[in-house]
Amino acid sequence: MHANPLHLAIEASYRWIDYRQAYAAVLEGHANPQSCLLELFVFRVWLSQFALHHLQGGRADEEDAGHSKSTPPPPLWLLSKQAQEAGIIGDGQADLLATLLQRRFPHYDRAALASRSVEDPLGLLAATSVLISQSSRRPTEAATSCLLRRTLGQYSGIKHAYQLG
Repeated sequence: MHANPLHLAIEASYRWIDYRQAYAAVLEGHANPQSCLLELFVFRVWLSQFALHHLQGGRADEEDAGHSKSTPPPPLWLLSKQAQEAGIIGDGQADLLATLLQRRFPHYDRAALASRSVEDPLGLLAATSVLISQSSRRPTEAATSCLLRRTLGQYSGIKHAYQLG
């Protein structure tokens, strides 16, 4: 992708992770673990791009010609390849990934924008709540804790890489 250390850290934040191990508490007892893995992958991709946009001075509430701008995803061909390599999707499932990216990115953006507060200036907790509702009908406390911890950890890692860069 990019040789820039920041971009490498951003890509690593969603690509080089063992989702089954990192999200075992979320996947445990899930009716459709493969679908949940795809939700988790899409969320981590969104968070990586959202963080980059924010850290580079962008605002989630920017508007372009009266239409709210959504956080832009990386190229679909690249994400498809990465998701296949990670065992998130199989051959011929790029359309499923594309559909989910198209639906979830604006949804996470809206949740983050609408829920900013002093305690959560970026709205990451609200975006994570959307992920929780998308990934489980009845999330356990362990699953919720795992998702919140992973979200904040991913953002902190990207922020740290940005500050070093």
